[in-house]
Amino acid sequence: MKKLLLLLTLISFFTVNAQKKVGKIENGKNLLSEDISDIKTEWKNLLAKQDIKSALTKWEIISYDNEGNLDYFLMATTSDGITKVACSLDLDENMFFISEDKGTVTCTGCAYGCSPTKVGDAWFCSGGCGGNCTKSQTVSTD
Repeated sequence: MKKLLLLLTLISFFTVNAQKKVGKIENGKNLLSEDISDIKTEWKNLLAKQDIKSALTKWEIISYDNEGNLDYFLMATTSDGITKVACSLDLDENMFFISEDKGTVTCTGCAYGCSPTKVGDAWFCSGGCGGNCTKSQTVSTD
């Protein structure tokens, strides 16, 4: 029953947030410029379902080289730095939008490592925790 509830919550999250604007590039910097309180609530609930009690306090747009292409994701980190949640972003005319066809990834383990990273379309959690890093992933069913 919990899995069905989680699946329905995630489906509604990605349906509502499809192509939701979250930020922009201004003066060469990635900025969160929109109200993302609905995403914050959804990710808080996602962590609660994983029995993670720490609050997500640091929110940022990350740019990275993904197999020779510049890509972006929204990442939130807990106050203790141990858990990070991320989702892919699309860039259109210097505006960032939540990607329609992607889910989230949660990496938990340690503050210095165990961070979300992507190669192609596959999410990974970086090393550095000596095997204590765990990954959970949600997917969009659209």
